[in-house]
Amino acid sequence: VAAHDGATAAYRQAALSAMKDVEDQLTGLQTLAEQVERTRAAAAAAAGAEQRILNSYQAGLSAYTDVVTAQATALNARRAVMQLQLQRQQSAVSLVQALGGGWQAPWGQAAPAG
Repeated sequence: VAAHDGATAAYRQAALSAMKDVEDQLTGLQTLAEQVERTRAAAAAAAGAEQRILNSYQAGLSAYTDVVTAQATALNARRAVMQLQLQRQQSAVSLVQALGGGWQAPWGQAAPAG
């Protein structure tokens, strides 16, 4: 009886832990989706600012350093979007794993660490 109770408690704990892991992964995915959208909006604004500064430079109203600064800002914003998209895809894989699924790298490629 004690062994059965212990096994039941261990199973219950494992199930609760698995449910928490799935919930955490879902929450993380939602958070990343929101961050991607905010960062996309920021990247679009940076691209617009870059174009306005470039137009201003071509009209002789701005210095070239302003153009370079705007380009760097726009590039960093695009890079941030891509980084968040990568994190989102990695989180999706983690969710599949938390749900009991597996994942293997295609032939000839190493699986990512983590």
